[in-house]
Amino acid sequence: AENTEVLTLTARTSTLVLQLWETKTAAGSTSKETVMKELKKMAETWAKTFLATALSTYLSVGLQPDYILNAALVSVLPSVINWLNPNYERYGKVK
Repeated sequence: AENTEVLTLTARTSTLVLQLWETKTAAGSTSKETVMKELKKMAETWAKTFLATALSTYLSVGLQPDYILNAALVSVLPSVINWLNPNYERYGKVK
């Protein structure tokens, strides 16, 4: 049952990322190359945050894969929020 919850959360996260991609590329206002550069920056931030959170959770609770994965997946949310923020200059869509 716990593995099913983790898989469901992972699927929802993937769906959210795809929806974000569609939103960013809607109406052809953003070139594919620009979006790919933004996604690369976001992925770098995501990977660092994901690994740091996974390690921190492991050190706190031991080898609890569900806890580690859930914490690491939730840690990605700030990167997604920044990506959606038009005023965030690193990889937000600046006005």
